[in-house]
Amino acid sequence: MSDLTHVLIVNDSLSTGFLLKRLLTADPRFSPVTLVTDGVSAEKYVHEHDPDVILMDIRMPGQSGIETIHNIMAFKPVPILVVTATLGNNMSEVFQCFHYGALDAILPPRHPEFRNIHQLSLEKIGQIGADFIKKVWMIAGLKSRVGLNGFSRPDATTLEKKTLSGTYRMIAVGASTGGPAALTTLLQSFPVDFPLPVVIVQHMDFVFLQSLTKYLQGFSKLPVKLAENGHSLDGGTIYLAGQEKAHLQIQQGRVQYTTIPQSIHMPSVDVFFNSVAESYGPHAIGLLLTGMGNDGAAGLKHMLACGGWTVAQDEKSSAIYGMPKAAVELNACRQVLPLTEIGPEILKLISSTCPL
Repeated sequence: MSDLTHVLIVNDSLSTGFLLKRLLTADPRFSPVTLVTDGVSAEKYVHEHDPDVILMDIRMPGQSGIETIHNIMAFKPVPILVVTATLGNNMSEVFQCFHYGALDAILPPRHPEFRNIHQLSLEKIGQIGADFIKKVWMIAGLKSRVGLNGFSRPDATTLEKKTLSGTYRMIAVGASTGGPAALTTLLQSFPVDFPLPVVIVQHMDFVFLQSLTKYLQGFSKLPVKLAENGHSLDGGTIYLAGQEKAHLQIQQGRVQYTTIPQSIHMPSVDVFFNSVAESYGPHAIGLLLTGMGNDGAAGLKHMLACGGWTVAQDEKSSAIYGMPKAAVELNACRQVLPLTEIGPEILKLISSTCPL
C-alpha cells in the first residue's frame, strides 16, 4: 500500500455514502475516496483502478453487495468492509459476504453532530469519527494478505510428527478475522458420525453469535449451538463461545464462563486453550485459524507442552495470517496446514486412536 489509502465506497444511499466519504476525506491518509451507488459500477471501478479498501453495502438496486463481493474477489481481491444500516436484520447475508471474502461488517457511524458534518472542522470530524476511521485504516492495511482463502489447496507444511499420545476427547478451535468462512470449510469436513465435541472461540460481537450459529448449521452435519455455562460437552456437537464479555473455559469437561482475567479479547483464545491444556492434556487437538493479532498462540503452545496435538492454518489459505503466524513463530504447532487439509487430517488423527 502507498502512503495514501485509496478507498472505494459502494452505497446506494447518497446520504450514507456522502457521510462515509466526508469522514474519510477529513483524514489526510485517505485519498482518493470514490463513491459509487451500485455493484456494477463498483466492479467496473475495480477493473480500472486499484483501491486499497472497499466499503460495501449489501442491499442495493440490481446487483447485491453479496454478488459484487463474490465477483470482485474472483478477479482482483481487495480488503472489503461491509457497512450496512441493516446489519442486525440481515446477518445471514452478512455471513455470505464473509464467505466470499469480506473481512468485517459494521453499522454506518452515527453521531448527532453528523447532521451538520459539513460545518464541522476536520479536527472535530476526526474526533467523533475516530472509531470508524481506525476500522477502515486497519482493514486497508490488510491488502497484501487478502484473497488467498481456504478453497485453494497449496502444499501443506507438516512438521515432524510425534507418536500419538492417546485417545482424543475434544477439539478446541480459535479464530478471528476471516473465521466464519474458514469455519464453514472446517465443519463441512466432519461426518455425521464424528465422535468428538468441537468447541470454538470466534472473535465476534456477542449480538452476532446466534446468527453465526445458524449460519454454520447450514454447513455442518453436526448440531451447532452456543455453549451454556455449566453444561457438559457432548460428542458430535459443535459449540461456540456465547456469553457476552466473558471468557470460555473448560473445567472437568464442563463449560465455565469467567470475566477474569480482563483482556482485549473477551472471549480470549489463549484463556480457552490454556483451560483445555490443563483439563485434557494429551487428549485434545487445538486448531488456530485465520485472524489478526496473536491471541491463541501462547495457549496453543501450552496445549503442545501438555501433549496435545496442535495445528495452525497456513499463510496461503489464511485470510489474515496473524494469529497462526504468531503460533508458528512460537513453535507451538505440530502441523501447519492449508485450511482444506485440516479437517481430513483430524479425521486421520482420531481414527487412529478413536475409530469413527
